[in-house]
Amino acid sequence: MTTPDLPVNRQSVAPLRILLALLICIAAFTPVYGFGAEFRTFVGADATVIDYAVVLPDGFSQDQTYPTILALPPGPQTRDMVNAGLASYWEDMAKQRGFIVVSPVAPNGQLFFRGSEIHIPSFLDHVAETLPVDGARFHVAGISNGGLSAFRIALAHPERIKSVTVLPGFPPSQAEFANLEALKGIQINMFVGAQDAGWLENSQATVDALLALGERPQFEILPGEGHFLRTIAGPSATRIFDLFPE
Repeated sequence: MTTPDLPVNRQSVAPLRILLALLICIAAFTPVYGFGAEFRTFVGADATVIDYAVVLPDGFSQDQTYPTILALPPGPQTRDMVNAGLASYWEDMAKQRGFIVVSPVAPNGQLFFRGSEIHIPSFLDHVAETLPVDGARFHVAGISNGGLSAFRIALAHPERIKSVTVLPGFPPSQAEFANLEALKGIQINMFVGAQDAGWLENSQATVDALLALGERPQFEILPGEGHFLRTIAGPSATRIFDLFPE
């Protein structure tokens, strides 16, 4: 695969860009809609503690399996950001549409594309052991820094992933961009604001690379939107859930 020129250096996402995303997310991702997710705790083999929120669908039964979303939060990926992401996009619609959602807090402040991604395989094992996950494969979804995390996790563990959805997001390094072929056959759903500058450029480059591989990503540029995608939040999140494959 030929890697196109990219608008930013993908050896790693520039620290200034990450800081900007953190500040935007802290300011913008305030819960607009109600939330009431239960928090649980996972302790890894190395004693790393990951707190995570669980959303269960209406009429939940442990005897029935459900499609499950790994929802990676925006900004600093704290508990507040988990709650904000759930409230804005995932919780209400998941309950209505029959999905389980698990959304982890980054342990020790280390983001899920800055080191904490190493804990995701054992975390997913834990979720599959304790909740009735359909097929033990996950829809991985992420907002902003969570979108970068979603691509990192999906590219490292494509066998665990049923779809990738980012609001917005793209592969966070040049090496991962060059490895997009690892996601062949996996549904990719990408949303980005028309006014979101570098995120739009990198999202478009990712879509172009996937198209060159023969994939058919779902890509929507939202007019008038910046980094926080309000037009697909709350009740309008049905637009996101309609794209999840069966």
